Amino acid sequence: MKKIIKIVPLLLITILQSATTFSSYKATCVLPYQWDKKGTLWVLIGQEKRHSGYVWFDFCGKKDRKDKKPFDTAIRELKEETAGQVKIRRFKERPFSYRDGSTIHYVLPASYINPDNIKAAAEQLRRKGRGHNIEKTAWKWVKAKDLLRERTNLKLYEPFNKKLQAEPIRDYLEKLIAEKPMVLLKRASQRSQKSKRSRKRRGKNSYISP
Repeated sequence: MKKIIKIVPLLLITILQSATTFSSYKATCVLPYQWDKKGTLWVLIGQEKRHSGYVWFDFCGKKDRKDKKPFDTAIRELKEETAGQVKIRRFKERPFSYRDGSTIHYVLPASYINPDNIKAAAEQLRRKGRGHNIEKTAWKWVKAKDLLRERTNLKLYEPFNKKLQAEPIRDYLEKLIAEKPMVLLKRASQRSQKSKRSRKRRGKNSYISP
């Protein structure tokens, strides 16, 4: 009986904590990014129909009862809106996020995927009657620098454009852009190491002819 009395309060605390976490946000947004071989930072955005027409912005969506935490909502929404084609890369540090009212915003590293592949996968799901959650109609990688300077020639969704000019995301993207030399140095080092290993293998397999 004493064990039951001890367990019940713990269950209540757990339920209350999870309810508080779930009710603490209503939606999430994700802006995927990746560097190309030259060290240029690109971000992925999608086109969607709004009251102002077709506009471009990041990947946002409301939380679902199945989502245990904001990050779950973010990954689920990104997967839905890109027909499961965009893969978030592993990160050593805690992912960048900030809160704006009841929305949690993320900027996450992603592997490159051709937007045409996303479109093809989305169209295939729609033909099968399983693409009702895909609200985006087009996808595009744009240079982060051009996006911040408003030089994309794309009609951006006004709330998204305002978000880009706000300090949290703007400062973080500027930081990522500034990391370009480090990315290039790291990749150069990796190429050098691969080249050394390749030379060693060739050396082992070579022989001196008589």
